[in-house]
Amino acid sequence: MASPTLSEQIHKLENLQKEVQKLRAIPIGLLQTGKSDASKVSAGDALKAVRQIGQDGLSEDIQGALRQASQSVESDGSDLNWTRRHEKRKARWDMILVEKMTSQLRFFYRDKPPFMRSPERLEEGQDRNKGTKSVFPPLAEAAVKMEGLPEWAREFNRTHSQCKVRIQGQLLRVTLPDIMTVYMTVGAAHDQDVVVETIRVLGPREGRRGAYGESEYTVFKLVSQQLATVLEAEQGSVELQNVMALVCSYSSLFISPCHVCGRVIPAESPVPAVVRRWEGGAWIGEHVTCSAGSALG
Repeated sequence: MASPTLSEQIHKLENLQKEVQKLRAIPIGLLQTGKSDASKVSAGDALKAVRQIGQDGLSEDIQGALRQASQSVESDGSDLNWTRRHEKRKARWDMILVEKMTSQLRFFYRDKPPFMRSPERLEEGQDRNKGTKSVFPPLAEAAVKMEGLPEWAREFNRTHSQCKVRIQGQLLRVTLPDIMTVYMTVGAAHDQDVVVETIRVLGPREGRRGAYGESEYTVFKLVSQQLATVLEAEQGSVELQNVMALVCSYSSLFISPCHVCGRVIPAESPVPAVVRRWEGGAWIGEHVTCSAGSALG
């Protein structure tokens, strides 16, 4: 009797695999309710099918094909075992899925954003008015007075090409072209110094949402939260120049690498370095997942 060809062996193994797959439906068929007796799977028929598949699997043809396949795999030194590669690939994708889910939970769990730390952990110099630590460096110039706000804005726009400010009453609109638009409400301290009270960030083309709208984009929501957390830690009374310097540091938001990992976009999320920290005489950017904390430490 001629030995079966490779294609015949493969065909027999494929047929056996199909029959084995049918075994999975037998327990469900036995337990199904609500069907007519004619359509139900009887226990006797199910047992007969299992026995038949078992006999087919133990037949000489199938056993010979399995031995041939096993020998072929063992003699193949290229490590192309499909099952092994499939298991490795599945494990890798499972790990990636877990990492992505964890990252999304970090970014979108609004009650406790990952960078909203306790104000008691601030690390920068002493604030001259409040006597507490501040995330900002000491202000080297006199604070802006309310009556001098228009003149200060004109001088600021003259000396800054990447960051422009417009005044609408006590609302300031700060534009970083093609990056983001920032709306700040300001007030006067007891000495008439201009202080920033609230802040909100929108995308550069989301102007229709107005000063009190919320961005559709995660990155701008995170920047808003970062800046709002700073104001909260400073007890809602931050000098205008300090906030403007912090806002202008976002002019390189989408191109500057993270100070920690050196990448513009981290592997676990599509969000750039939205955290800002004053270090070494400048504002540095960090990813939320890379940072030990925000500007609040």
